[in-house]
Amino acid sequence: MSHLEHVDEDILLKDNVGLRYERFSSAMSGFFVVLKWIFAVLVLVGRLVGLSLFIVWASYCFFREFRTTALCVRFPLFPKPRIFESAWLFLCAITSLFLIFYVRNLNHFRGFLPVLQHLIKKKYFWKLVVTLISVCIYDLLTMLNKPQKMKTLSYVLFMCEKSSAVVAALFLNFLPSDAGGLSKNNAAMKLDFTE
Repeated sequence: MSHLEHVDEDILLKDNVGLRYERFSSAMSGFFVVLKWIFAVLVLVGRLVGLSLFIVWASYCFFREFRTTALCVRFPLFPKPRIFESAWLFLCAITSLFLIFYVRNLNHFRGFLPVLQHLIKKKYFWKLVVTLISVCIYDLLTMLNKPQKMKTLSYVLFMCEKSSAVVAALFLNFLPSDAGGLSKNNAAMKLDFTE
């Protein structure tokens, strides 16, 4: 075998390896996009199920015992409703935090500091902050009324969920309407599986 044939064979092998790598990385990229959408759907379904279970529990406590869920004693419909509530609140808080960090990485987002500098001049921002602080103080007082491990966890998660949801809403309001690649005239959400 001559030196030229050996070089051609090496080039073909390198091209083959490069082609295989491109195919593999393309397949893996597609796999991760699908995995990302499956995860997002599972989180949203989990939030919906958690909200439904919480509504059932809160309604039962209010109409049967005339109490909030923090003070509810008996609940016969499903076991350990506080665990379901905590899981739901955790998913809500994580979703809001994910949105905050996602917005942070968008090219169209001006940054947290410029948005905050703009917000502190607005009356609605201070109303929202005072309302959030009042709700968190109420949750804190309720939590400290009769300290229990699961009740405390629920109220800490309530405060985290409310705070992260308010922050996410405030920052999402400062994204341009075409930040997601949609034109202003196109109101429908498009799913892109080719990322």
